[in-house]
Amino acid sequence: MRELRLLLWLASSAIASTLTASGVRAEPGPVTETKIPAAAPLPGRGITTPPTADRTLASTAEALPAPTVTAPVPTRLRPDDIVGRWGLAGYFRDEDRTRTEIAARNQCDRDQGYYVIRRSNAGVMMHNHDAPQPENMTIKTDREGRTFIGPGLDPGDKDDREVVSFDGQILTLKWINPEVAARYGIMVFARCAPEEALPP
Repeated sequence: MRELRLLLWLASSAIASTLTASGVRAEPGPVTETKIPAAAPLPGRGITTPPTADRTLASTAEALPAPTVTAPVPTRLRPDDIVGRWGLAGYFRDEDRTRTEIAARNQCDRDQGYYVIRRSNAGVMMHNHDAPQPENMTIKTDREGRTFIGPGLDPGDKDDREVVSFDGQILTLKWINPEVAARYGIMVFARCAPEEALPP
């Protein structure tokens, strides 16, 4: 029995010596735990996103501009101001304007008047360029205060005429389209008086 204990002691001593010689320690060292920040879930979804992504999405939403609605600019020229019978003539040079106004008034005397007919709250019936029949025309104003007469709602369209001047008796219009303006010139409308009944 004594011999067995001696053998067990010698064996354990040999094992301890071998571990010490190889640099291996029997005691376990402390284990450290690295914690990773939890991902933040998107509202109402099972998808996660880093916290910085939430801040980026919020900043982007705040930076988006709110949609704007552009309202039509009120016009100072009303359809009733130009409804009636007019004499019409045109000129290309400024020095011919006075003579053209006289020629337009003479159209009234010759019973060759040009009729402007009331059509809607913001429009009248007038001839467009190269059109044998009258069409719906809208009186409209842009942001710079310029007044136009033409089809559609956008001021300054290629088929519009800009109102150069209007004093109640003489209406002067200029075509926006350069090609049309080169053929028709600046148009002068002279109000015929007394006004006659408009055609049906």
